[in-house]
Amino acid sequence: MITVVSGSDKVRLESDINHINYCRRHGYSYFCDRSVHDSEKPSYFRKIKTLLSMDTSDSWLFWIDDDAYFTRPSQGLESFTEGVGDDIFLIVCASPVNPQGKWTYLSSGQFFIRNTSSARCFLKDVYNSDLKKIGDWWNGERLGMFTNGDQDAIVYNLFSSKLMSSIARLDYTCFNCRPYHYQDRLDEHFLVHFPGVPDKRQAVDIFAKRVKGDLTLLSQ
Repeated sequence: MITVVSGSDKVRLESDINHINYCRRHGYSYFCDRSVHDSEKPSYFRKIKTLLSMDTSDSWLFWIDDDAYFTRPSQGLESFTEGVGDDIFLIVCASPVNPQGKWTYLSSGQFFIRNTSSARCFLKDVYNSDLKKIGDWWNGERLGMFTNGDQDAIVYNLFSSKLMSSIARLDYTCFNCRPYHYQDRLDEHFLVHFPGVPDKRQAVDIFAKRVKGDLTLLSQ
């Protein structure tokens, strides 16, 4: 089974309603962490700390940012995990190239990680990473934009620990689409993500009206 995990120390959107309804439909456990981020690390790292705190026997954890929504609720998460080899511990999406021409090697907004001791060790390494060191190491031509957060720490630890052969890096269309990828229906894609948007509530409202949904982005 799969546990879906999200969180933020501020309630910014109604995404938790979307997540809860999706998980109820498929029988997944859901945990939304609202605790205050109490670390000197950038707030992005709170998701790593949250995942490390999970106490579940489910085989996979699926992290979804609080600015992301399931838009094709009939599709289960098993469509991404079934058939994956036992050697794969992380399933991520590459990012699209945005209208400004920027991209990242992968997105940590949504990802699957196996619920194993070795995967937890990887997350601990990510959490303890030195972002200054990673910034000095970063090659933008090969890896895309440096975001100064957990995303870069994940990439760095994958390469430095020679774990690239143990991940599945999927196309962004799998679970990392952006609002501009939708034409006029919610179910055109599985999931929509709103990264880098200053006024997320306004962006969700505009998108919801365009695709004839409400602020929870539940399919009509």
